Amino acid sequence: MERSRGVMRRHRASSQPRPSFGPVGARDRSAPDRERSRTARGQSELIGTVLILGMSLLVISTVVAVGGTLVTDRQADADLRSAETAFTNFASKAVLVSSGESDGRTVTLPRDTRAETAVDPDQGRLLIELRNETGVGVEETLVDRPLGGVTYRHGGDAVVYEGGGVWRQEGDRTRMISPPPVHYRGTTFTMPVPVIESGDASGGQALISPAGPRERIYPDPSDPDRQNPLSAATVDITVESDYYEAWGRFFESRTGGSVSYDHGNDRVTLRLATDDPDRQLRDAVAGTSTSRFEILGAGGSAFTDGYNSTEGPYAESQNEAGRVATAGDIRLRGGAEVFGDVEADGSIDMRGSTIYGNASYGNSIDIRGNAEVTGWTAENASVTPARPVDSFLDAERSSLADDNDNDEVDAINGSRFASAEEHPDDLTLPAGRYSLERADLEGRTLTIDVSDGDVRLGLDRNLVLDGESIEVVGDGGDARVFVPRNIEMTGGATVETDGDVASRLWVYGTRDVTIEVNNADFTGVLYAPTDSSGSGTVDVTSGGTVKGAVVGGQTTLQAGGTVHFDEALAGTDPLHGADVPQVTYLHISHAPIHVDNRR
Repeated sequence: MERSRGVMRRHRASSQPRPSFGPVGARDRSAPDRERSRTARGQSELIGTVLILGMSLLVISTVVAVGGTLVTDRQADADLRSAETAFTNFASKAVLVSSGESDGRTVTLPRDTRAETAVDPDQGRLLIELRNETGVGVEETLVDRPLGGVTYRHGGDAVVYEGGGVWRQEGDRTRMISPPPVHYRGTTFTMPVPVIESGDASGGQALISPAGPRERIYPDPSDPDRQNPLSAATVDITVESDYYEAWGRFFESRTGGSVSYDHGNDRVTLRLATDDPDRQLRDAVAGTSTSRFEILGAGGSAFTDGYNSTEGPYAESQNEAGRVATAGDIRLRGGAEVFGDVEADGSIDMRGSTIYGNASYGNSIDIRGNAEVTGWTAENASVTPARPVDSFLDAERSSLADDNDNDEVDAINGSRFASAEEHPDDLTLPAGRYSLERADLEGRTLTIDVSDGDVRLGLDRNLVLDGESIEVVGDGGDARVFVPRNIEMTGGATVETDGDVASRLWVYGTRDVTIEVNNADFTGVLYAPTDSSGSGTVDVTSGGTVKGAVVGGQTTLQAGGTVHFDEALAGTDPLHGADVPQVTYLHISHAPIHVDNRR
């Protein structure tokens, strides 16, 4: 019985269906495959984990780097702002010491491991000169010495005390933080000069103390020649400094005087006039530069003459009112002709040329080679050149930029003339105030209509006309254009006014402007006087013609270049009564101070 059950158990067991494993040996080969699959899955998981960790580390590193840079930048900015506060406090206490109100003051100068603070008695330089009317001759030097300074330098940035002011340098840019004690009120200019004579403070507690007696430079009670009111024609204040541009902007904003920059030598000069010269127009061409004035006939007749627009246009009222004046020498060659008087503060040098009038000179006259003066000659010249109008021009441009009618006319789009695609027709500016980056006419004619009043136009760049035209029409006002850079009219360009009335158009330029009228016609007044610090030039050449008047720098009329003076301009003030800064009373003092670590 037991045996039968065993047989039966075996039979039931053997009667169960066998699982199928495919061909013989297939089961043995699948085992390694499954192992490799498990290994691959393990490797993929490991690589994924590594990649995720790597990306996370990269993101974290980037965040840390950017965050670190931001933290560093913020720390640097905080350090520099703290230095500004410290130096402003230093400046206020230095004034007390230099003015004699205190025998010494304690200050805290910035000190940290990220920057350097140092005193340099040789830093910067101040030059104050009294000059003659032309600005060329120095009558007396009042101050010529270093300003001294204290500098906090943090990388490429710095905060500086210099000349009583606090200045900030950010890379190549400089700006004023706190003004120096310079004042200009009415006709009085005051400049107490606190100069750092000595010291070696390097941060932390420092003592400001007098380094010598305070000196009154102008007026000087002991010197009868240094008394107010001033007798010299001009006063030049020159600062040579790494921060000269910020000094210049300060001079421009506080005095309104004539400011010029010498970028090659890191200098800025403020020029103030003691009186307002007679700037009324009376000459066809007035050269305000002491550089040589030339009228050269070679290549075509170059000459000056006159007309009177109250009697008719040039063709109907031509006369011999083409007077020429220059602050320097004049040279006439090759058949050059002046139909009018010549006055040169320097010498007159003539070869094969004619002056149909009188010749007045300051140094000498040399007449040779068939040259002739039909009137008298005398050593009695006294040319008082007009002074530069840079501050006047800048003030007008700034006013127009702040308040204008650009949006009221179709000819202007934003701060430029509408493009030829937007406005294919000629352009018209009616009475109003306008401010443009540039005057791109794109071959169109610009009509300035003064029938209903004045037109004022300020430009930010050059005025360039190459074969294009400007017409001034109407008699209800005048047009005045203020140009900070060069004025170029070439390629047959024309600028016209009805009846050749030159007083309808005034174009103003700076002391450094280049005026070129080459194969072009201009009617109006070109007014851009220069001085010894300016580089302005005027070239009327290759058949170029001006009807009206020209006042500018070094002047050349050549190869058919002509100027016809509109006698209707005689006695006119080109600035129309605008005030030009003057100085009558000068107060300059010098107070040396010492800055040392407090021990």
